[in-house]
Amino acid sequence: EIVALEEMTRAAEIWARQGSPEDLAWSGDTLRDGARALDRIEGPVPAVVERFIAAGQHRDGRLRRRRQRLRVAAAVGLIAVAVVSSLVALRFADQERETRRLLQDVTARNAEAQREGARAALARGDLVEARSRLRLSLEESDSTEARALVWSLKNDPLVWRQKLNATLYKARFSPDGQTVAVSS
Repeated sequence: EIVALEEMTRAAEIWARQGSPEDLAWSGDTLRDGARALDRIEGPVPAVVERFIAAGQHRDGRLRRRRQRLRVAAAVGLIAVAVVSSLVALRFADQERETRRLLQDVTARNAEAQREGARAALARGDLVEARSRLRLSLEESDSTEARALVWSLKNDPLVWRQKLNATLYKARFSPDGQTVAVSS
């Protein structure tokens, strides 16, 4: 203990001669060992040694508090990044849901428009257009109205109609039933 006190006294005197700068005081394990040795000494301790150890403890405490503040700031920063990221992800999810809803609305309206076009074409007697529009409507969206129109078209024996500006005398079908020859 006397050897430790002499070593601390020499270091403290050098420290004092250099103007007692806090950054030259002991720190870390050396400081803790010196403070424990100082606590075990029963006799008088030079004031310079007490100031030297106190300066080191003050510096260590300040550094410890700074490290603690940095850890807290880093944790708060990470939490803030996590919160902002979560909010951005929620916003993107909301936008995606809204986009899907709008797409479904547009699809349903388009199917309805095609269905109404098919109904109008059927009323005009344009079966090719009616079937085409009905097929487009069913590709977009299935509905009971479209199914009812399909049933009407299937039960209509007329497949195709063409107005000619002449009087027809004869009509012949090809053997496969796909072609019609007409004479006027």
